Amino acid sequence: MDTWALAGAIKYGPKNATMTNNSKFMLTELWADIAAHYNPYLGNMVGPYDRAYTRDIVSNSAVIDYFWWGLFGYGVGPQPNKLEADLLFDVAQGAALALVMDVVADHISKKDLSWLGSKSSWDGERMITKKVPDALGADADQYVPAIVQWAGDKSHTPRPYMALFSLYPTASTIDAVAGPNSLDISYPNTTQEGSDMFTFVLAQLPPSWTLVEKKVVRGLEDLPCLNLSIEANGLEKQPVIYGTSVEDNRVYNISYVVPPTFSGVPKISFKFEYTC
Repeated sequence: MDTWALAGAIKYGPKNATMTNNSKFMLTELWADIAAHYNPYLGNMVGPYDRAYTRDIVSNSAVIDYFWWGLFGYGVGPQPNKLEADLLFDVAQGAALALVMDVVADHISKKDLSWLGSKSSWDGERMITKKVPDALGADADQYVPAIVQWAGDKSHTPRPYMALFSLYPTASTIDAVAGPNSLDISYPNTTQEGSDMFTFVLAQLPPSWTLVEKKVVRGLEDLPCLNLSIEANGLEKQPVIYGTSVEDNRVYNISYVVPPTFSGVPKISFKFEYTC
């Protein structure tokens, strides 16, 4: 929406208007920020935002994808299924975006355009999130309290098909800390409703693992391309449940219960290593 408004002001606004002139600078800086938060290998944006509530912008929506397709051509960048219902709903916005796509392209630096149109590896770290290799990320304290997302297929196909598991919040106060190879989650206030359980949703495991190798999910310990160790002292692991739908996505429910006899601060810690 910001990109459309700024590009529209540049193209259709009064030439000497303050908003028209300042929009040029803001649009360039906006896309510089987008480029800085884009992982071209995983094809995702801004850490866990596009996995909030397991809603996957890459495969569920097309608003972001339209800009990539308009700038670089269909097939570049995030790629949703053509028959996805949300994608068909978003089609109505494509015509409006097409009117200003030339302006958007003219106000993105060559460096950022090259990065956004690539499938390059990403390396580095962001403020409130730690990235391990380009194929694995752990995040905390954003739209989703805690999330891990990674390329679950060794050949990363179909791209971008990203495996993920995230904390499904049940308590209103959560302490989540992401490190280079770790994620710690605790409930500092045990008087709050929902602090007696840690529930994780697991989704988007690659077909090569579930259908070809016939793997069965029994927890978070055995996942494709991810070596995961879990420390959940005093917590009771529950049987895995599959079939729950969250925002139209089928997920595995993996939960750890805090028993009534537990004393102290409930905590669960993960250490992981990308293995593909």
